[in-house]
Amino acid sequence: MREKIRSIKQTLVLLLVFGAVFASPGVINAQGGDPCSVPGAGSSDLCNPGNSPGTTAGNNPITNNLSVVVDILLTVVGVIAVITIIIGGIQYITSAGDPGRANRARSTIIYSIVAVVVAVLARSIIVFILDRI
Repeated sequence: MREKIRSIKQTLVLLLVFGAVFASPGVINAQGGDPCSVPGAGSSDLCNPGNSPGTTAGNNPITNNLSVVVDILLTVVGVIAVITIIIGGIQYITSAGDPGRANRARSTIIYSIVAVVVAVLARSIIVFILDRI
């Protein structure tokens, strides 16, 4: 019984960590405003995005549009993954000791995490390719 409670606690902590990671992007620029208006920031890569690697800024509308589509798809995958992780956690908690249901719930959580990893790697590959075009 203690193992079951410990396993549930670990799952809940995992869900909270992933939830915090996916829920926090809005807090990154919490102070607002234009970061390039800070004195001395005009020479940074942030204010000159065409000079920094990992961006698709430029005059090519095809790469810009592809980048926007990829970002939207990654956001959708992230939202779906968080929802399925929560569903898997609820299924795991309500499995009531049934090993079959617990394994299905665990698989749901693992597959959701794998989907997020694959989506992030796919985005990285696409950005790498778009930077070379």
